[in-house]
Amino acid sequence: MSKPAPAPVDLYLQRAFALGSSASAQDLYNEWAAGYDKDLNSASYASPRRCVEVVLRALSSTPSSSSLLSSGSNDKNSTSNSFKTLRILDAGCGTGLVGECFARSPLGEISDIDGVDLSTGMLDVARAKGVYRDLETADLNVRNGIKREDAEYDVVVCVGTLTKGHVGPAVFKEFVRLVKGGGEGLVVATVHGGVWEDGGYRAEVERLEKDGEVRADVEEFGIVEGESSSGKMVVLRRC
Repeated sequence: MSKPAPAPVDLYLQRAFALGSSASAQDLYNEWAAGYDKDLNSASYASPRRCVEVVLRALSSTPSSSSLLSSGSNDKNSTSNSFKTLRILDAGCGTGLVGECFARSPLGEISDIDGVDLSTGMLDVARAKGVYRDLETADLNVRNGIKREDAEYDVVVCVGTLTKGHVGPAVFKEFVRLVKGGGEGLVVATVHGGVWEDGGYRAEVERLEKDGEVRADVEEFGIVEGESSSGKMVVLRRC
């Protein structure tokens, strides 16, 4: 009996994990963009939802944000001087799966979400969803590849991008640069368990904490539904 043909998502992931350059990544994700959401949903991809849940939990223990969440205010167009809109950057946003999860969460009506990604095809899909304030291209493997000001954001998230053949651990420092200091700014990123140690991600997180740049918390999580330990959820608070 012949083996069943691999699912499209498996074929794309095989290619994705073997990427060797930004150009090849652009080509792959531009090709995959139209079917990406369907393929990931069929694979029970859970990382976007789980990341947003962690962001909500972390913000609930951040004084300036917890008061906003508990106030029930839901009009980010309010002219009240006391109203604060959270600014979130989705780095490596792809087709906007994380943005959709934010939009459905309690943060949806009190946040402005920007996104950056290497693939214009992916960004086109994300743009059509209408959940992002601004979207633009960026290469996360290039130093200072995200053209944003220091401390511009309350939260930076990165889901599914710190994995085999993709973006290296040096990007953590760039993410930290982009969030506010004083323990208020958050970086929440998923790292594939297969590269956490050998890829240098653990060492970079530990270095940032040792140097006094962040306070770090790392927990195991499941990348797909039914798993509990296939990835690392990294939460960094900028000191």
